[in-house]
Amino acid sequence: MEIPPPASTSTTAELESGAHVDPMYVGSSDSPAMALVTVPFNGANFLGWSTSVKMSLGSKLKLGFIDGTCAKPSADSRDLQRWIRADYMVRCWLLNSLAPELCQSFIYTKSAKELWDEISERFGQSNGPLIYQTQRDLASFTQGSASIATYYSRLKRFWDELSSLNEIPTYTCGSSCTCRIAERFLAIDSRNRLMQFLMGLDDLYDTVRSSILSMDPLPTINKAFYILQQVEQQKQITSMNITDNSIALLATKQGNKRGIVASTDNRKGRGLSKKRCDHCKEDGHSIDQCFEIIGYPDWYKGKKGKKQLFGSKFAAQAGTRTPSPMGETREASLTPFDMDEKGAIDPNLVSAVCQQLMKMFEKSGTGINNSSINNSFAGPFN
Repeated sequence: MEIPPPASTSTTAELESGAHVDPMYVGSSDSPAMALVTVPFNGANFLGWSTSVKMSLGSKLKLGFIDGTCAKPSADSRDLQRWIRADYMVRCWLLNSLAPELCQSFIYTKSAKELWDEISERFGQSNGPLIYQTQRDLASFTQGSASIATYYSRLKRFWDELSSLNEIPTYTCGSSCTCRIAERFLAIDSRNRLMQFLMGLDDLYDTVRSSILSMDPLPTINKAFYILQQVEQQKQITSMNITDNSIALLATKQGNKRGIVASTDNRKGRGLSKKRCDHCKEDGHSIDQCFEIIGYPDWYKGKKGKKQLFGSKFAAQAGTRTPSPMGETREASLTPFDMDEKGAIDPNLVSAVCQQLMKMFEKSGTGINNSSINNSFAGPFN
């Protein structure tokens, strides 16, 4: 490897003054360890890789080293060493942009153009299978669950790959061309892309698709993309509003449901706190209200125990504790004047009580006769 001699002061000044247009200029930031692309070439991505490499070299004015426009100077030219230096740099960049398993097979090439031509001959000549696969993927490609922007970006990638593979010709006659055939061809291609874009849309956009197709003239692909993107954003806003209302309604229903469940639980809790008698082991009353202890009323039709309460009409009142006028608490006994279920006093009970009172007065020697007592309790008891 030949090392170029240091340039003279006058040559350095000339390079610095024309560095922005000199393809053989190597800046201080340029390094042999630098890679031109972020994704290295692996043998299957030649189309995208080659496009990225060309853009990177073009930005550094080094594209002529691989396409042959910046040829090697003659042996007696003073720019020969500068060209060799720049060519070494471009060759290192290309090798750093290859996968490690491919880099070793190209390391002995003698120039950057030779390296580029060999890579292109090995991997860039057979475009037929790649065109077939791209066309097939494009024919079956639809939006699916992707957004409008994602769907359009992927679709445009297919179009750009096909344009690069097919190498669509362009006219070179310039302003002297009067047939304008190139513009017509581009218009047809743009219309085909619009149809492919609309055909792959989701069924949710049927109405918008029909509206676009009914326009005269048909909009460009970019205009159609803008319309559909606006419709998509409007649908998203509407969907968010519906979702918010649904969440609020669901929260209200669940709150009501929790209230009902809590109320039911409270009722169940109250039901579980029923009284239980420790004497008869039955629910519904306590031991001080047990009929087996205080006696059974007349209306009780169930199985009776040892004791029966005479003249009682209300078991619920039997054994209840009421305060006395002196502040003491005593058992409230049922009297013959307690009302029955219809709210009337039983006259038979009243007559029996009167007879008992008369016997008590006769024994005590008081002067109360039977007629006075009957007159005192005369009248209906209802």
